[in-house]
Amino acid sequence: MRYILALAFFAILIPGIAIGRESTVSCHVPEGVPETHLLLLGELHGSKEAPALAGKIACARAVTGPVGLGLEIPLSEQIAIDSYLSSDGGKDAKQKLLAGEFWQTDDDGRASTAMFDLIEYIRQLKHRGMPVSIFAFARPGIRRHITRDAALARSIRNLHAEHSALRMVVLVGNVHASQAPVLQLGKESLVPAGYLLRDLHPVSVFLGYPAGTVWVCMPDCGIHQIGEVGVTQKPELFYRESPMPGYSMSFMLPSITASRPAISQPPR
Repeated sequence: MRYILALAFFAILIPGIAIGRESTVSCHVPEGVPETHLLLLGELHGSKEAPALAGKIACARAVTGPVGLGLEIPLSEQIAIDSYLSSDGGKDAKQKLLAGEFWQTDDDGRASTAMFDLIEYIRQLKHRGMPVSIFAFARPGIRRHITRDAALARSIRNLHAEHSALRMVVLVGNVHASQAPVLQLGKESLVPAGYLLRDLHPVSVFLGYPAGTVWVCMPDCGIHQIGEVGVTQKPELFYRESPMPGYSMSFMLPSITASRPAISQPPR
């Protein structure tokens, strides 16, 4: 029998945060979010729902202290992200952020409209005075003897060391967040970033989903239909098991819906 950590949906509601005339922010978070200084959320890139969940968790955590939201975006975009977070969020600010190489060239779902919306959500929280920041941690152009996972782990470790007072919520691909020592992917094997960070005692949560769509490269980049993973579990609950190795917990998204690249949506 599956062990259910949370038996009912519990909403933590922060009163609407008004920014401008039409924009409001509130965070509704399921009961049972693990209390940890380093939370790794393993997502399938290219959905609307996973970035939205990461934002809500960061919002709820920020009620009681500083939070750092880690995104699998190149470190080279950090200055542009910081500039946007300090801006008014208007058309010019959005155009400046999306002019970055990452947003213009990345097609694997990480540079999606939902990811931009997550950054905008955090901008609104910051303008409300909530102690939340965004950290880009992906490292492009990795040298041959350093794997992508080793580089991701190094970035997260450095952020953790430099900002020890922060509780970190990290949204990353579900292979990278695993704490299994070796994952077999077809004929290849790898050591995930989550395993390389195990001395920091992170909690890895696999984000499961019903059948739906994602924007991802498989191998062509676009909207793809995907089957369910873990739908025998009820949605919007945390469980102390996972359909993927290396995870101590899973969370079931209520749906999964493709999010197109942010540059496909003209600034308004």
